[in-house]
Amino acid sequence: MGYSCHSIRKAIQAGEADLRKAHPWLQYQDLIAASLLVFSLGGFVMTGVAYYQGMIPAWLCIVTNAFLLSIGHEIEHDLIHQIYFARQKFLRDVLFAVGWLSRCTTISPWVRTRIHHFHHKHSGELKDAEEGLIGNGLDYKGIKRWLVMLGPWAAPLQAKTLWKHGCPFRLWPMIFSLFPMVMATTVFVLYWGLLRALGPNEFSWGYQYMPLWNALMVGYVAPNMLRMFCLQFISSTIHYFEDVQELGEQTQVFNAWYWLPLQIFCFNFGATHALHHIFPNQPFYIRQWLAPRVYPVMRANGIRFNDVGTFARNNRYRSDPVI
Repeated sequence: MGYSCHSIRKAIQAGEADLRKAHPWLQYQDLIAASLLVFSLGGFVMTGVAYYQGMIPAWLCIVTNAFLLSIGHEIEHDLIHQIYFARQKFLRDVLFAVGWLSRCTTISPWVRTRIHHFHHKHSGELKDAEEGLIGNGLDYKGIKRWLVMLGPWAAPLQAKTLWKHGCPFRLWPMIFSLFPMVMATTVFVLYWGLLRALGPNEFSWGYQYMPLWNALMVGYVAPNMLRMFCLQFISSTIHYFEDVQELGEQTQVFNAWYWLPLQIFCFNFGATHALHHIFPNQPFYIRQWLAPRVYPVMRANGIRFNDVGTFARNNRYRSDPVI
């Protein structure tokens, strides 16, 4: 790790120490995480019910629930790093399961834990499964990139390339990680689309329940699809790939105003994830709180901000391809 990241880490640690001193309630981070998960899931259910009863329009239900579900993703990410309930594996597993049930377009959190830890060890390398499976390094002008960024359905398209470069994760465990949530969601979307296309006729026996299927689509599936795409687009773009040589080259910061439409649905991921790579063991809400304070130190030490040239370089840190 270079001196630049050492300086950034010191700034992050000092900022967190100041926050915890000024706000003693931050010591209850297990309770905070559990409360935030209850809040996000409670709001998610209430919004879905409100749409089903005709109280709010579909678009409002989708965007509200996509935002609420993004909180659950951040909590799962912190649980992977054992930031909450570090000595209580059973409670971590319960929170994993609850979060997975709410986010039907994600792979098993237990499988993701292994992939994510590998990502931190090998971020930006061609065997980095977490980034490779969401499209990092693929040409933005190609359909394959956009298919992979849409969700885990198209991730196997990247498997062969990852194995070629030493990725240790095998195909069958990756496929099984899609069960039951992603596979059940896929079947539901196909069924819902078929019913919408056929309309009320003798072949569409489930059409009588169409208000319920619409509510599930609008309140549950569509918000997850929106959240997933925004997260995977942002994540696969802020991470550099293929020619990363040190920690400070792994990620950039997206904090310009024009990223906001995407950031809303992945809880400002692009603006704060670079802090996480430099100092992983920090709750996401503290990271959000500290980011503006740490930005000047990050800029002074070489971290890139809003590097849109990454689209032309297909996420390489440097302009010239690695030979």
